[in-house]
Amino acid sequence: MKRVIAAVVAVCSFTFIACDDDNDVINEYAGKWIPSKVFINGVEEAYTGHASCGQDYLKINDFASFENEDFKDVENFNPETNEVFLVCESMKGAGSYRIINEEITFYGSALFHGGKIAVNGNELKITTWGDFNNDGEVDEKVTVFFN
Repeated sequence: MKRVIAAVVAVCSFTFIACDDDNDVINEYAGKWIPSKVFINGVEEAYTGHASCGQDYLKINDFASFENEDFKDVENFNPETNEVFLVCESMKGAGSYRIINEEITFYGSALFHGGKIAVNGNELKITTWGDFNNDGEVDEKVTVFFN
């Protein structure tokens, strides 16, 4: 019986030590990130996606999940009063992500697909490639986020 108890104590001790090692892993990408500027082929442009009703964001969680929200001010016309008024609309996305060799891939959201990712303190950059200016050429787009 003493051997069984000793074995159980040994297994439990190992389990606590193994769990303690997991706490040392830090996800430098985790946090709520607010987009602030965009570079297309190295030319800086102000980020224009924020609305009066909220700031767009990308929230990267510790456990390979993410969420994002894109806010837009939409003008609506009221035919009874002939007035135009702003309505806040938001589009939310969520899913999972995977980071391998500083490449992030997002799954489950149409708003983000992935690209090269880098963190420097409170600044996150995601670099993607596509025809962003509709000229038939592949462009490099760097979105800069702050938290």
